[in-house]
Amino acid sequence: MKILRINKVFLLFFLFLLLGCETERNTYITAFKLWKKGKYEEAISKFSSIVFKNKRSKYGPMSEYNIGNIYSISLKRYELAVIEYQKAIVLADFKGKYAYLSQKAIADIYKNEFKSYEKAIYEYKNLFKYKDAEVELTKIIENIYRCFMIKKLYNDGEKELLNYLSRFKIKKDDKANIYMMLGNMVKSDGNWKKAIKYYSKYASSEIYTNEGNFLIAELYYDHKKYTNAKKIYIDLLSKNYKTEIIKEKLKNLEK
Repeated sequence: MKILRINKVFLLFFLFLLLGCETERNTYITAFKLWKKGKYEEAISKFSSIVFKNKRSKYGPMSEYNIGNIYSISLKRYELAVIEYQKAIVLADFKGKYAYLSQKAIADIYKNEFKSYEKAIYEYKNLFKYKDAEVELTKIIENIYRCFMIKKLYNDGEKELLNYLSRFKIKKDDKANIYMMLGNMVKSDGNWKKAIKYYSKYASSEIYTNEGNFLIAELYYDHKKYTNAKKIYIDLLSKNYKTEIIKEKLKNLEK
């Protein structure tokens, strides 16, 4: 009889948890529907109620993330969005899908809305703490690169990207893209010869061979190394790459 009573206690506890989760799920679905109907304040209230009732609920980080989305996407109240995304990260214990998505959303806001590029770099770099970043590694690096370019922090940007090449396992074609970014950086910094070295590594990928060689030819052309430029242009023309542009370049070289 004692064992039976204990089993009943466990059963009631399990049913309580199950009903609690089902209630939270229903509330979450209701909140989401309210958001899609444009009833933003009601949706925020519903999402908030989930967190208020049970901070350890799996719906907590999801709810805070969606509150952040409402403020960011629907209401354009970016300061409040950042606060809600930060709450989602804490509720998720700095791990998992919704912590990652919230961190990415914060970084994007600093880059695209606040135009605070150095802060955006910091926030994007925080993404590397998450396993989810492995899938979007090149995209994260590209966002960091763009922030460095806008701020004209070419030397710092070059060091940062070279660090990523040595630090992370990156696929060959993705590496090539990073070399293209490095080429753009040092070119913008006035070091065109170093840019050619990076563009050559970009061109080493079969996917980007023509594009990389075209960038090299353009540098030779701009710096009056016409023999070098002409050789590459003729090769690219034989491959039907940017034919109209290259024909015009070759015509100029004949003058």
